[in-house]
Amino acid sequence: MNLKKIKIASQSALTITLIISSDIAYGGDARELIQSRTETSRKLEEVIVTAQKRSEDQQTVPVSISAFTANDLADMGFDDIEDIGNVVPSMGVATNVSPLSTTFRIRHIGKSANIASFEPATGLYIDGAFRSRSGLGLGDLADVSAVEVLKGPQSTLYGKNVSAGVVSVSTQEPTEYLEGMAEISVGSDELRQFKGYISGPISDDVMGRLSVVSTDRGAWLDNRVGKDTEDLGGIAVRGQLLVDVSERLRSRLIVGYADKELHPATGDVFYSEASKAVIEDAGGVVPNNDPTDRIIGNGDRSTFTSIGKDVIFRTTYTAENFELVSITSYDSYDTLNKMYDAEQMSLDITSYNDPQNGDSFSQEFRIDADAGSRLKWLAGLFYYKNHFSEGDSKQFEFVLNKDVEELGAAVAKAVVGLGVPVPVPVPVLGVEGDRGDYMAKQVTESLGAFAKIDVSITEKLSASLGLRYSYETKDASLTQSADLSPLGCGVLGTNFICRVTPDGNNFNGDASFDAVTGSVSTRYFVTDDVMLYAMLSTGFKAGGFSLQNGLAPPETRPYDQEDITHIEFGWKAEFWDQRARVNGAIFKTEYNDFQE
Repeated sequence: MNLKKIKIASQSALTITLIISSDIAYGGDARELIQSRTETSRKLEEVIVTAQKRSEDQQTVPVSISAFTANDLADMGFDDIEDIGNVVPSMGVATNVSPLSTTFRIRHIGKSANIASFEPATGLYIDGAFRSRSGLGLGDLADVSAVEVLKGPQSTLYGKNVSAGVVSVSTQEPTEYLEGMAEISVGSDELRQFKGYISGPISDDVMGRLSVVSTDRGAWLDNRVGKDTEDLGGIAVRGQLLVDVSERLRSRLIVGYADKELHPATGDVFYSEASKAVIEDAGGVVPNNDPTDRIIGNGDRSTFTSIGKDVIFRTTYTAENFELVSITSYDSYDTLNKMYDAEQMSLDITSYNDPQNGDSFSQEFRIDADAGSRLKWLAGLFYYKNHFSEGDSKQFEFVLNKDVEELGAAVAKAVVGLGVPVPVPVPVLGVEGDRGDYMAKQVTESLGAFAKIDVSITEKLSASLGLRYSYETKDASLTQSADLSPLGCGVLGTNFICRVTPDGNNFNGDASFDAVTGSVSTRYFVTDDVMLYAMLSTGFKAGGFSLQNGLAPPETRPYDQEDITHIEFGWKAEFWDQRARVNGAIFKTEYNDFQE
């Protein structure tokens, strides 16, 4: 028997939390509070969700939802969305060397993270505002109050990029009384983390909240050749004002800022014997060749930096029979991912700079009305505009470094050894100093109008009908160029730069897409604690353009819109005096012109 020591990515930490509140019960009030909590402690906590853009008990909503309250999140030690992905059935979280590329997969549907202009299939909403990139913001929120994961297409009420589902995150509002929290964590791998907030009244009608989270952690991945990786550092600040303008009118302003800097992990690569021979012939080494031990051997010095900002302004007017809601949002981000050893070898072959930035503005107006004991309806308008760019016209994205000629010669030698004729000149992979540049830009504009009607047919039976019209335009461009030595692309055309940024292989395109989507659902309460539901809905995700650098010809870059048909049957049940809960769903979803 052969035994081998495997290094696992794990961490130990000590966390100390201090909570201070001025809202303290005394005397009889305290005794009543303790008695009330004792009587209800055996029952499951009621979960209020906003899946249908109004506050409702999760157990009464005919949608498949996984929801987590503030207590749930505290129990699981919530830090970012990956924690949610570990406990939500049918949800996965995927990323690559850039945290900006984090994406969600719900019921196995979701995009790969390698093309920045390709939009996600799961919509991310923070405090009701749509976010264009899944990797923005979630790890930077110190006081999350709830997370909801809606499964299946949600195009009727949410519209933009929700063909797989929705992840909705809510943060704690400012409080009427003074309270605060400070949490300090110290752990292995040089972990140092602080989370804290202070909240309370500023005046009779104005409340405020300020939250901060700061994290530093050492490397998790050992590198036998270069710098250890997978460390991180960052700080995020989030400030809020909540104003009771009148008894009916309330406004909430949220301003956030996040700054991250880390050395992201690279893949733990396995090299074949042929690859090892080529690397060693070029002057490199393979000090470790076990892809499971989290020990690497390359010259990687990758860095990732990002600055993100967001503003959300929400106004609610509540009347006797209706509520008006306005959500205005702006967010921007500026990131740079540098890979000094993009090919992940001990040789110095290629440097790669990947700057990305974007900004988005969105506005939603909606009215939620109660037209009597048996009829409720909701209607709204949505506008969204996004600017996205990848690349930098002031610097080259790809640069060939000092070992590229030696590696090219070793590759040519290996190929000749196989009896394959190799024309001269060599090196075949390019010459030190060869450079490639690309610049991708896209402007997206989206409009939507939606409505939903809920009718109570009997005390136990109700039905809903929803409809949405969506219209979206995209204007995109990609420019590629190369700055090469006199050898150019070489006789074989295998110069690395000629393949990743082929000179003149540019693209310009614009397109518009529209769709009418809808949903019909019915629910029936078998008892007060058991509900059955059925749903038929359609979904839509706009088409667009692949703006990935490379050899793809212009005619292959446009792709069509995605259309979805969804059928679902489900149940939500509580039993054992509300101490147990079992929810489930059976579904079939058909995607036409599926985007991947």
